[in-house]
Amino acid sequence: MAGLTENHQIYANLMDEVRIRIHALRDVLLNKDAWTPRILQEFSYLQLRMLCEQIALGCLIAHADIKNKSTLKDWNVPRIIKGIETLNPSFYPLGIRLMRTKDGIHLD
Repeated sequence: MAGLTENHQIYANLMDEVRIRIHALRDVLLNKDAWTPRILQEFSYLQLRMLCEQIALGCLIAHADIKNKSTLKDWNVPRIIKGIETLNPSFYPLGIRLMRTKDGIHLD
């Protein structure tokens, strides 16, 4: 079996870190009484944010859509999201406006 390509190795490393963060979050929540509530909340939110960012980067790597490897180092969330939007411009739901008309409801 051939070795992993650079992108495969990056993806594997990202997913390994995702696994580690999930386990850390699980361990902290199982022992939440040992934590100050505010610190527990901040730690949990930080881990969830990092998980989302790493999964987003993993998606970009999996689709070979990272053109500049510096994206992996600077954790520039707008750049990551912009990269995902190029994969599928309709990925994020768009807001709508409901307008009542004499014939019913019109969606803008």
